[in-house]
Amino acid sequence: MTRRACRRDRNEPELVRLARQIGAVMWPLAEPVDFLVGWRGKWVPTEIKNGEAGKLTPQQILFSGEARARELPVWIWRTPEDVLRDLQARLTA
Repeated sequence: MTRRACRRDRNEPELVRLARQIGAVMWPLAEPVDFLVGWRGKWVPTEIKNGEAGKLTPQQILFSGEARARELPVWIWRTPEDVLRDLQARLTA
């Protein structure tokens, strides 16, 4: 594993905390994505990127492309709104 693959994005703790508050199971991975997210009876490979500046690696692009070609979900989370969208949740007061 490369040194770059070991680095985690700065926004990861916030997004993981939010997903867990909603009830998702977060299973950390090293490659090709950051997590398997357990939600409503399925596991979805999920990559967390730091805002718009975070770019997918060539391996992640290949993985996402192959998954989507077979109509398999892959989530990419950059913001809390992405988490809420994919988990079909909303924050309440």
